[in-house]
Amino acid sequence: DGNSFSKLGERIMIKTLPTVAKVLPHEDIRVGDFVSVIGIAHQIPSFFWCGVDSTVLRPDQLVKLEFWVSDAVPVRVKSICLPQVFVMDLDRDFALIDVRRSRLVKVDDDFAKTVWRSLRRAKARAAKKG
Repeated sequence: DGNSFSKLGERIMIKTLPTVAKVLPHEDIRVGDFVSVIGIAHQIPSFFWCGVDSTVLRPDQLVKLEFWVSDAVPVRVKSICLPQVFVMDLDRDFALIDVRRSRLVKVDDDFAKTVWRSLRRAKARAAKKG
């Protein structure tokens, strides 16, 4: 059928329905979740944004800009103390994410594990070649 294929005599099930990452409110983040950062907010003084034209914004007013991240690899949440989220990436490196500046989405576990497994294999192949 359309949901499986045969490889060396064993039957492997494949998810055919896509999943959708869900934007998470800060209080819904849980230890063990896979998340990705899809946006990072920066506040820039308006004089960088508007030059010397004081009719648009006061020079001391901050302009909030959100930059979208297009290639975010899922990370696993290890600990939470809002507004900080402590995460581990596929290389077992750790980082802190400030949720006041970052927009997080919850990623499907199967999707995240597939990404991690595929990237680890690609890194291993690259290391063998060079």
